[in-house]
Amino acid sequence: MQAIIVGADSSTCSLAERLLDQHHEVSLVVSDPHRAEEIALRFPEALVVCGPGTDRQSLAHARAMDADAIFALADSDSSNIVTCLLAERLFNIPTRMALSSCADDVVAFEALGIDCLCGPRIIADAMIDKASAGLRAPLETGSARR
Repeated sequence: MQAIIVGADSSTCSLAERLLDQHHEVSLVVSDPHRAEEIALRFPEALVVCGPGTDRQSLAHARAMDADAIFALADSDSSNIVTCLLAERLFNIPTRMALSSCADDVVAFEALGIDCLCGPRIIADAMIDKASAGLRAPLETGSARR
């Protein structure tokens, strides 16, 4: 798979690392020049493009014409929407996924045909699941707290 990741935070790096470990081709689009250089050093096997993910030229340099998937992980929900719309309409990238920082925005992403995950909701769900599992664990093992 040829994947493009837009963004520069820890989730971007985690996704890039996992995709590269699975031998996928990865391009990263990073708007901050200093951060782009850091990411290029960290992932020498990836193509790193310095520019905004909302820019046609940046996506073209990231090999959008050959991409199978784009992951929009920028800090701004509106930027992630624009990135995914450009990916669909200009480059026909079939799989478009975005991270939303606001649960209220998920409806907008979905209405535009963009697969969306809500960061705060994912974290909250994971924390609740983990806490619930911890509360059930003693009962499941047969030991009771005293």
